[in-house]
Amino acid sequence: MSTPRSSPERSVKSVENQVHIDEKWFYLIMEKGYLLVFPEDELPETYAQHKNNILKVMFLCAVCKPQRRPDGTLMNGLISCHPFTELVTAQRSSKKRERGTLEEKPIKVTAEVYRKFIKEKVIPDMRERLPWKKEEVITIRHDGAKTHNGKGNAAFFERLGRKYGWTILFDTQSAQSPDVNVLDIGIFNGLQAKSEDYRMDSSSVSDLVARVKCTFFNYP
Repeated sequence: MSTPRSSPERSVKSVENQVHIDEKWFYLIMEKGYLLVFPEDELPETYAQHKNNILKVMFLCAVCKPQRRPDGTLMNGLISCHPFTELVTAQRSSKKRERGTLEEKPIKVTAEVYRKFIKEKVIPDMRERLPWKKEEVITIRHDGAKTHNGKGNAAFFERLGRKYGWTILFDTQSAQSPDVNVLDIGIFNGLQAKSEDYRMDSSSVSDLVARVKCTFFNYP
C-alpha cells in the first residue's frame, strides 16, 4: 500500500480583525436594463445627454467579518460608506434649484483626497463601530492603487493607525493575490443589484448618494 502524499503546509490568515476597504462607481441611471412592471404601471422616464455622460459617483466602503459584541449582540460587519463628493454653490438658476443653493458634486479621487477620507471618515467609523477591538491589532486591507499609497500615504497611515491607543495596520493587497477583498468578490455586486430598487427615485447626486448609503446599511 502506498503512503499518502503529505500536503504542503499552508499559512491561513485570520479575518477576525481584518477590515476590507475599496472604491466603486455607482451610476444615476442604467444605459441598458430590464424592468418588471404591471400592465397598469407606466414606464419611468430617464434622460441623459449621452450614454458617456451619465452622472456617476465613486464611493469608499469598509466592511469586516460579522461578529458578536462583548454584550452578545451582532455587529453585521458594515462599517463605512462615503461618497467622494463636496458641497458647492450653484452658479446659475435652473428648474430644480435657485442660484446660490448648495448642491453636492462628485470630486476627483487623488492621494490627498483618499488620505483625508481615511483619516476623517473611515478610521472614526471603525473606532465607533468596533470599540471593543481597541486593545487588539486591526488590519485594513486595500489594493495597490497609486492613490492609496502615493504622496507619502503609506507612512501617514502607519502613524495614523497608532493614535489614541489603537493599533491599526494597513496592508496593501498584491496584484492577483489569493487573499481576496470581499468587497470585490461579492458585496459590491450585491450592492449594485439591490440599489436598483431605489434608482427611479434618483435625479441628482444627493439622491444617488442617499440611495446607495441606504442600500449599504440595509445590506443583509
